[in-house]
Amino acid sequence: MRSSGFVFIIGALLYIVLSFSPLSHCLSKEADASNSASVDYSLPDNEDLLISEVVANYQWSQGPSPEDVAQDSFKESSVFVRKLIFERYTIKQGDTLWSIARDNKVSVNTIIGTNKMSDKRVIVGKEIRIPNQNGIMYELKGMDSLQLICKKYKTDVKAVMEINSLNENPSGLSPGKSIFLPGAKPIIKIEEKKIVNKSRFAYRESKKRQMFILPVSCVVTSPFGYRGREFHSGIDLRAGVGRRVVASADGQVIYSGYMGGYGKLVIIRHSNGFTTRYAHNSANLIQEGTYVRQNQVIALAGMTGHSTGPHVHFEIRKNGIPQNPMHYVY
Repeated sequence: MRSSGFVFIIGALLYIVLSFSPLSHCLSKEADASNSASVDYSLPDNEDLLISEVVANYQWSQGPSPEDVAQDSFKESSVFVRKLIFERYTIKQGDTLWSIARDNKVSVNTIIGTNKMSDKRVIVGKEIRIPNQNGIMYELKGMDSLQLICKKYKTDVKAVMEINSLNENPSGLSPGKSIFLPGAKPIIKIEEKKIVNKSRFAYRESKKRQMFILPVSCVVTSPFGYRGREFHSGIDLRAGVGRRVVASADGQVIYSGYMGGYGKLVIIRHSNGFTTRYAHNSANLIQEGTYVRQNQVIALAGMTGHSTGPHVHFEIRKNGIPQNPMHYVY
């Protein structure tokens, strides 16, 4: 009994000594590390400070440099454009600009604007260029600025530079060079203010106003003025396809062709700064330069251009400014 009690006392003293020794501390840490269930994953109170120190001291060996970031930002701001490709096409019997444009998935304006056409008449056997996207060719002049050209034709400067492989200095463009303007439409200028020689005609006039007649005798389906947010610069007259359209007054034909939303259009210049327009025709029956009399047939009604149905769009303009036709017709 005495020996067993002595052994117990010696064991207890040895345990106390080892518990407070450095060796026991190391052994306990090693045991904790080997036991995954006892690892504490919680961050200390100063976790923000520790994280900021890690970020500051970490070597970003595989990350992007500031120059790379700047380059990527520039690429994101660049404009994506399709590569420009032209194909040559020889006009065949029975072709129209509409059929050629439809077959090549471009607009009629694109065909005109890339081939310097003054109107929409086609010549059998003539070779034309057809781009793979909508736009026009523009020949640079001496004082041209790329920014002003793009503003005038409502296209993007970056897109023009990209598609034409221009350098970063637009002012270096040389006169006489032709560039492609993606998405642009040709601008047709018409002189309306010139007065026809009065000796050629006896114009019907009153003391107050030039007198006109309606090009077709029928119901007005859409009046002059604002239609919602859009301004209607003339009146629409109900007329079936093929109905005869007559000149509203004596004058000279200054345009006979196709013009954007007007479709097939005839413009006649009269005295005192007046012009009249007859739009959406299925056929124009007179040529530019022809002198016509009031009530002479000049076209056949139709629905070409931007039209929801067959009718005649009729305008009267004074020095280029649209007037209400109902104030002038009798």
